[in-house]
Amino acid sequence: MRAFGWSAALLALTGCTEVGGSWVGSCAFSDARYGYTAAISVDIDDGSGSVVQGEMVLDMFDGRRFEGNVSGLRSSTYIELEAPIRQEEGQFEITLTGDIDENVIEGECRVA
Repeated sequence: MRAFGWSAALLALTGCTEVGGSWVGSCAFSDARYGYTAAISVDIDDGSGSVVQGEMVLDMFDGRRFEGNVSGLRSSTYIELEAPIRQEEGQFEITLTGDIDENVIEGECRVA
């Protein structure tokens, strides 16, 4: 299992430049008043060429859980993933971006 955190993000990888596999970590974000950390796990299929896809689970600090499909692009040094999440109030999107450096991916998590 690989570890990661986004927005002061860190992904730990057990292979070389492959990103396929299971990742776990955290996504730190804030609103106007408070900062939050959510546990996140992503199962990535490397796909063909630069295309990647998979599934994501985001466990919020207050016990809510969001699941969605993730898709994006990667190179040997960079990855960008997007996951639309539907809920009763509407839809929001999580974007994960990061630089790949051997067995670590460090980057940002954005929720919109």
